[in-house]
Amino acid sequence: MRIDLAIVENSLDDVALIRAMLADNATASFDIRYVQRVSDLATLCSSTRPPDVLLLDLNLPDARGSATINQIRHDLPHVPVVAITSSVQDKTVLDAAAAGVQDFIIRGEFDGHSLAQTLNFAIARQRSNSTLFDQANIDAMTGLPNRFLFQDRLNHALQRANRTDETVALLFIDIDNFKNINEVYGHDSGNHYLCAIAHTFVTTVRDSDTVARLKGDRFAVIVEGLNYPQAAIDVAKKILAAAARPVELVEHTLQGSCSIGIAFHTEDKTKGQQWLIKGADTALKSAKSSGKNTYCTYTKALDRALVKRINQDSMLQCALSNDEFHLFYQPIVDTQTKRLVAYETLVRWQPPGKRPILPGTFISSLERLGLMRDVGEFILRKAIRQHVIWTDQHESSISVCVNISASQIADPNFARLVRSALDTYGLAPQYLSLELTEDQLINNTPDTRRVFDELSEFGVKFSIDDFGTGHNSYSYLKNFPISTIKIDRSFTRLLHVNRFDRAIARSLIALARELDLNTVAEGVENHIVLAELESLGPDALQGFLIGRPMTVERFEHRFMQPEAAAIATSPWPPELATASRVRR
Repeated sequence: MRIDLAIVENSLDDVALIRAMLADNATASFDIRYVQRVSDLATLCSSTRPPDVLLLDLNLPDARGSATINQIRHDLPHVPVVAITSSVQDKTVLDAAAAGVQDFIIRGEFDGHSLAQTLNFAIARQRSNSTLFDQANIDAMTGLPNRFLFQDRLNHALQRANRTDETVALLFIDIDNFKNINEVYGHDSGNHYLCAIAHTFVTTVRDSDTVARLKGDRFAVIVEGLNYPQAAIDVAKKILAAAARPVELVEHTLQGSCSIGIAFHTEDKTKGQQWLIKGADTALKSAKSSGKNTYCTYTKALDRALVKRINQDSMLQCALSNDEFHLFYQPIVDTQTKRLVAYETLVRWQPPGKRPILPGTFISSLERLGLMRDVGEFILRKAIRQHVIWTDQHESSISVCVNISASQIADPNFARLVRSALDTYGLAPQYLSLELTEDQLINNTPDTRRVFDELSEFGVKFSIDDFGTGHNSYSYLKNFPISTIKIDRSFTRLLHVNRFDRAIARSLIALARELDLNTVAEGVENHIVLAELESLGPDALQGFLIGRPMTVERFEHRFMQPEAAAIATSPWPPELATASRVRR
């Protein structure tokens, strides 16, 4: 048996004596390398594989007792340490034993046999201890440090940072929509995905960084030795890019993403690991509420934002039962005739004594709180009921557009819910258009596709909002039964001065026409844009010039009353009458 022995000893005579003693040993052959200072040990071990055992002189000039042992145990966690000392009664020896030294030999009181035996026993004990250590400190599924070892590593990292001017960053990572992976593909696939993504994280960061699995799909990365905070942000960006790559499993290819919260141990180094953990957790929550697949760094302002969010969450819990959600209505008109052909329903939340709140502020909270299904059903039923009231009164054939969320379309019962609402109020399905954004289609599953197909066969229409802003816009047209695309205002509001926007808008309209799809140009906010769009020829127009989102009373007054029939049917509503004079 060959044993790789590293010696830390400043006396070359003692090193030569140890070599000679071990050379005559019959039980094992020793490959010996040595350094004369503790500070040189890291260089020695980094240049090749770690030794099997380490023999350390505790009386070296740069040895600092237990602090030295702690550093060695961190840098070489699986290498047993045997210490050379002048007396086992020395306090330094007691501190070293408490820090993890396996055994001691007294200078001048050992021979080759006893030394070899001590070294062999230390290796055997370390292997036994390593098994127990792994069971207590290593995550069995991924092989990463678990929460207990993570806390130990973080504590050591903060101690080292407090002795230097370097920065420690803590990154908390959550896998976005991991629950969906388990639900759609099963827990075995979910576990395989976690193992694969864990390996991705390890290979993305430096060897000196610690990657740990804390629980479920929550990971942590301890980034040490930073000279400036931006370096940790660079690490976060690399992790985001790596997590977005497809992961090949046995039966599936999954493409996911993650969210990252970052906290720095820089501003107040008197604060310990609990403060850093709380900061990283707060930043992670902010990243997830910002739309996921992003990172966020902790600031004191986030604490205030967290308090605000907690208060908002509490208010949202009872908002539906308190009838605080209201629908607003925005008209959509035919490009040529300017007649009303449809309208979009937009939800607003109005807590008591406050102004209406836009959905971008609270929809993600509804999703996170598990309230979106109930609120979404309320919006759908209320929109359909109001539409039936209006169309029955005026025998109109206009359509109603209702925004739905990703969680709604992913619900296997959603198709049944929609059909129930249509049957309850007696609305023909072809007059209902369900509207999603491109982002909501990214994590589509076979179940999602089945919901699309079932509702489409029933006669319900689908439209994509903000079309053209995503990475896979055209694939959605191919893979989903879409009937209408809504061209995002980023392509329309400046098309009269930006030839690229004009070219993109023209190409999208031409593509839709070739595929027999309807187009709605959004962002019609002035007469110049209106005239430009009239020349390009989308099927319909929507924007503040046509009409801002309105309450049910105002919309009814402008578009649904008999005296407003001229506005609803006249080729030139008063607010659009000047458009013909600015045509190109």
